[in-house]
Amino acid sequence: KRSVLVARETALSSIHLEEMLEARRLGAVLFPPVVAIFTRPKGVGDVVERSVRGMID
Repeated sequence: KRSVLVARETALSSIHLEEMLEARRLGAVLFPPVVAIFTRPKGVGDVVERSVRGMID
């Protein structure tokens, strides 16, 4: 099975980055939830929907 790691978008410490690198080495997919401003989201629901669609694709 594939694991998808969705990390928070706030500042990441070196510990976070090392753990994410190790997860990637073990086969996890890293997915940073970056807000796509160019899509002009009308609310949080639009942002969440776009992020989830990106994860599924």
